[in-house]
Order: sequence, then C-alpha cells, then structure tokens
Amino acid sequence: MKGNEKKKQETLYITAGSEENLSGKETEQYICRILTEMEIPFQIMHHPPVYTSADCTEIEKTLQTSGCKNLFLRNSSGASWYLLLLPPEEKADLKTIAAQLGEKRLSFASAEEMKAILHTEPGAASILCLCYETTENLHILIHRKILETETIGCHPCVNTASLKITVRDLTEKLLEPAPVQHSGISFFEYRKKSQQLI
Repeated sequence: MKGNEKKKQETLYITAGSEENLSGKETEQYICRILTEMEIPFQIMHHPPVYTSADCTEIEKTLQTSGCKNLFLRNSSGASWYLLLLPPEEKADLKTIAAQLGEKRLSFASAEEMKAILHTEPGAASILCLCYETTENLHILIHRKILETETIGCHPCVNTASLKITVRDLTEKLLEPAPVQHSGISFFEYRKKSQQLI
C-alpha cells in the first residue's frame, strides 16, 4: 500500500472452551478481515454454539457489553426484508411495526431465506451479515435503546463466536448516515453503506 497505511488495530482474542467447538472458521475470518479493512476495532470471544439471546448472557458479561437480539423478517409479498436489532428484554410487536412501516404484515423469514439474503443460519444473524452482498430491499431497523449504548455484542455470522463492537463504528462505517425515524416507532431505519466490501 502506498502512503496511506491503515492504523493498526488492537484486537483482543478470548477463547472459552475447546477449539473443536468452533465452526464456520472461514466465515468468521472473512467477517474479521472486513472489519479490520474498515478500521472497525473489535474484541472476539469463541464459545460453544448459542441459539438465543438468553444463551449469550454470560458471554456478554465476559465481553462487558450490551446484548442485542436480531430478528430477520419479511413482508407479506416477500419483496422486502427487515433486520431488527433490539435489546434482549424488548419484545417486538410485529403487527404494530408492520402498520408503522406501511406493510400489511411482517413474519419471520425461513432458514432458507436467511441463508439466501443474510448468508447465515438461525442463531447467527447479526448486523455483520451486511459484510456480505445483500438485496437492496433489506431494511435495517435499530431500536433507539441500542443506539444509546456504547457497545453491543454480535455474531460474525456464526454462533460459535461473539464480537464486541462500538455502536458508533457500526452506524458510521457500516451504515449510511441520516437514518429514517418512522412516526410512533422505536426503531431507526438504516441502509447499508453504498460501498463494495471485499
């Protein structure tokens, strides 16, 4: 690289349990490489597979970060997709959210749809799926409480590792600025930043 050398990133690696518990190593390495290239610092912890936000409680304590629940939804026609990020204690009223977004109905996407759109599987969805190419019809909805936290925990598209990343880095480097705030809704709508992530 000529001239513009990227600043070195200090990354903390924590390993919990046996390495044989890890899966999707190439996926994890790809996500970490993209974050490094985007100059987004992170801490990473390896652990046995987890499947729900409740399973991540001890991991978040170790990483000293806030939790984040990720819901992947589709509209009734399957033409638009929504990735909801919300605090673990919050429950999403899909009927109300659909009405506020101008959708007839929202429902959970299937495992096959998640694989095709987010390039991951149930239990591993996170905002870091945006490191892959996704449909233009993917809307990212982040709960205001998440935006008020300093850091969040998220999976690198596999459920055998968790990363601690600042919310500011995610919203400023991975997402487009100036999100839309829908009237009467607790979520801010973002779009993936228009740039090639390779």
